[in-house]
Amino acid sequence: MMIPYKHNLAAETASWDQVADAAQSERLLNAYLRETAVSNPAAVPGDGLLSELPSALKDALKEGGRPLLLRLPATGVVIAGTLAYISSIGHHKYGTGLWIRRGSDAREEQRGFREMSGSLDLAQVLLGEIAASEARPERAEEAALMGAKMLEQIRGSLARTECYLRCNGAKHHATLEQQRGVGLVRAAEQALLLGHPFHPSPKSSQGFTHRDSELYSPELGAEFQLHYFSADPSIVEERTVGFVEESGLFSSTVIEEASRRLGEEYHHYILLPCHPWQAEYVKRLGEVSSLLASRRLIELGPLGEKLFPTSSVRTVWGEDAPAIYKLPLNVRITNFVRVNPTIQLRRALDASRIVTRALAAGMPYPDLVVIPERSYRTLATGDEGLASSFGVLFRHNPLCEQQGGRYDEAAAPLVVAALLEKRSDAVDAPLWGMIKLAATARSMPLNEAFITSWLERYVGISLIPLLWLFLEHGISLEAHVQNSLLALEQGWPRTLAVRDLEGASISRSRAHLYLSEQLVEDDSPALYADEEAWMRFKYYIIVNHFGHVIHTVGYHSRRSEKELWHVVRECIASSQLFLNPAYRPWLLDLLTGETLPVKANFISCYRQRGENPLYIDLPNPLNMASYEDRLVDWRR
Repeated sequence: MMIPYKHNLAAETASWDQVADAAQSERLLNAYLRETAVSNPAAVPGDGLLSELPSALKDALKEGGRPLLLRLPATGVVIAGTLAYISSIGHHKYGTGLWIRRGSDAREEQRGFREMSGSLDLAQVLLGEIAASEARPERAEEAALMGAKMLEQIRGSLARTECYLRCNGAKHHATLEQQRGVGLVRAAEQALLLGHPFHPSPKSSQGFTHRDSELYSPELGAEFQLHYFSADPSIVEERTVGFVEESGLFSSTVIEEASRRLGEEYHHYILLPCHPWQAEYVKRLGEVSSLLASRRLIELGPLGEKLFPTSSVRTVWGEDAPAIYKLPLNVRITNFVRVNPTIQLRRALDASRIVTRALAAGMPYPDLVVIPERSYRTLATGDEGLASSFGVLFRHNPLCEQQGGRYDEAAAPLVVAALLEKRSDAVDAPLWGMIKLAATARSMPLNEAFITSWLERYVGISLIPLLWLFLEHGISLEAHVQNSLLALEQGWPRTLAVRDLEGASISRSRAHLYLSEQLVEDDSPALYADEEAWMRFKYYIIVNHFGHVIHTVGYHSRRSEKELWHVVRECIASSQLFLNPAYRPWLLDLLTGETLPVKANFISCYRQRGENPLYIDLPNPLNMASYEDRLVDWRR
């Protein structure tokens, strides 16, 4: 049964700064709660602290919601507030304002609750708790430095979020449901103004100035030409999947203009596209200056059509370019500097070879598409730092004309993350708008039965075929919501495409066919142990992808997330996958396992783990037997 409740959006009448601050606080709290195993932060009835809540908070609770009481054991701090929505997988939503009460060691006048000044105040309190719980006395200085670095990242993320909201708020934007074709694809890629819902600093980018953000940030609608170099073939490393012509990597405009600028003497040199920010960075490197002076590397400058950066910032796309370009940026975006080490380029190409081979053997689920990587190029001078700063991955572009036919614009591939993030001036997340559109287009009531049918269709084009790829071929795709592109036909799920094969994990124990065919070498970085590939599948696809989709559908439909997870469970249990005895151990692990792995972004950022994050356990929402007693969805 659908339960109506008062829609909570603290920022409906707030300034853009307040909207950004509320979003930052939500991400800090949800990341911290998840990583400290607090599944339900609502105060227990009868808690003695309830009588001590400040009058302003009591008044807010009269308007609806549940009281939030979060005790921080290491520092003795208590955080109080209003819970507007409790999510079974941690996507909680909060009312306006948080209050803090210091521990017993505080002075008498500081022991009562005071209202917190905002998300940076909250960040300092949570960082103080982590430092107190982790640091040993002899490492106090190191703990203080780690906390200060992370606070700076959070401050930068908040400032950028405020900027993105303010700049977008000043423009008129059609909703995603109102757009079509290439414009819709670009609008989705550039619509993520708030970022990862479980990251403490989702919009941090250390290295970009304010001017750089104006020029290159997808959130500000950026578009730009790539900057080109051309290199002596003797210092270029290049690998391809099959035969790839230059016309499959660059537009005719780029090829012709590069040839004109190079002249006959250097016509055999190899093109290297570069992000314009990165071009200025690499030209300051001593070895690059030497290569330019010796003419082993030639700077050609901006060439070709303007491209737009996708949600990942450093990957660029365009309708008329034959490839999508994953470029290096020596900028720290969220957890680490986004360069392209050779090992990562090799991993992406090896994974692309294996996936292409597996799909060519026959795929029983035609509605799942995997976007292949075509090739990579980088400088090979013996300096891995230089290679990482020049390496570019060329990806198939589904928008470009292929074999005389343009991509079907009625089914534009939309990054799923954009469908899940509600614009601050909108009532609903775009995904819910699409579901409503689907019901209207089919002249069907938007009821539980329709929502169930929509979700079953979504599971059928995404989770089931992704499971099959792992169970049949040992291929675990990193299909989180920023790597997944959903094509909808009047709101109804049509196809799901998965991109960025650098994150794919191939089971080494099931890679014998690929090794015997010499598709990859024995030491390929794309090969993983079965357990690690499966662990990554469960996090990226079940927790990250489906956890966010289920929450968004549940929040807007007023249906229990637990009920929606049951729909997913039944789709798996009734699928053809169970007919294969070899698949059953994995499927039973998914449906009966007590926990699922979750990336601990907050703690990993604090410890500066970069590309080697920590993982923790989360109760498995597909395991209904244990889940029902342990977690309860709640709505007001």
